[in-house]
Parts: sequence; C-alpha cells; structure tokens
Amino acid sequence: MKNIAKSIVLAVASFAISTGSLSAMEINK
Repeated sequence: MKNIAKSIVLAVASFAISTGSLSAMEINK
C-alpha cells in the first residue's frame, strides 16, 4: 500500500510541476 501511495504522490507532484511550468510559459509570453 505504501508503494501505491508513493506513486500517487509522485504523479500529483509531476503533474503540478508540468502545469506550473506551462503557466510560467504563458506568463512569459
């Protein structure tokens, strides 16, 4: 169960990073 929770946290973190970089690109335009 711990591995599943860890993978979920990693997925959410990577998603947040990708959306954050996308929004940063939009602002830089």
